[in-house]
Amino acid sequence: TSTWCLLRLAHDSKLQQEVFDELTESGIRSVADMTREALERSKLLHGIIYETMRLYHESVSMRKCIQDTVL
Repeated sequence: TSTWCLLRLAHDSKLQQEVFDELTESGIRSVADMTREALERSKLLHGIIYETMRLYHESVSMRKCIQDTVL
């Protein structure tokens, strides 16, 4: 999930800036400031993570063959 989320952010510089601005406004200016409470205040980042989980959920990316098929 984190890989897909980072890929989404990497392709959208405007979204990156919006997340950066929101985190800065939440008081996060360095890795040391990243507390659970501070990250929970970030509605945009929270939305991005949930949308990524919706689009790329485990059953899509973690498929496993359960039976060989001979054509």
